[in-house]
Amino acid sequence: MEGVCKGTILPEMIGSNGFGYDPLFEPEGSGRSSAQMSMKEKEKISHRGSALRKAK
Repeated sequence: MEGVCKGTILPEMIGSNGFGYDPLFEPEGSGRSSAQMSMKEKEKISHRGSALRKAK
């Protein structure tokens, strides 16, 4: 399965949650970085969550 999460690469790190590129990635339409979101919020829009939902 494949999943996609469209968004923007930010010019600076914002937020302290998550890991990896989360502080530098702003999912499309969210208005904040992935590192500023709760785990539940990220699960709803993540590429992994998208792929998992397609597999069911």
